[in-house]
Amino acid sequence: MTPGISYKTSAPEEAVGETRQWIANQHGFTFVELLVTCAILAILAFMTFPAYTKIRTRVQTVRAMEEIRGIEKNISAFTVDNNASLPPNLAAIRMDGMRDPWANPYIYHPFFVAYPDATDANVTEPLNLAGRSLNEDYDLFSKGPDGQTTSGIDDTVSTDNIVRTSDGGWVGQASDFLP
Repeated sequence: MTPGISYKTSAPEEAVGETRQWIANQHGFTFVELLVTCAILAILAFMTFPAYTKIRTRVQTVRAMEEIRGIEKNISAFTVDNNASLPPNLAAIRMDGMRDPWANPYIYHPFFVAYPDATDANVTEPLNLAGRSLNEDYDLFSKGPDGQTTSGIDDTVSTDNIVRTSDGGWVGQASDFLP
């Protein structure tokens, strides 16, 4: 050791005392600080909820559109295998238990089957817009989030339906198809 220089081998007593004093002065958050934090979190939650609902509805709509396209492909495969004959119902292509994202059965109605539809008595004629049929071969659609439908897609009950129109040339929400 060098003479005149003191080496400390442990923390000085006053530093230990200061640390103890600092720890003793810490009391946590005040009640007002906690209330402000909770209020900010609540406001953020209320701001994001409508956006979440909108996104969820859009995802369900796109899922229904994709499932209608899948059913349509199975119907096309059936017609190829059966000399251009359409299946009489979805059970013929093993899709009768299929449900849309809102837990409603898909409505399939070939035009050679009499109305009203066996799956939904509210469908009394082919899907139409102002009395004009939307398809020439068959109707295939989901009743949408409200689970209700009529034959006219311009009826307020049917505007949320996910429909196949123009003989499969367009699939989407009925309100998007309206002029």
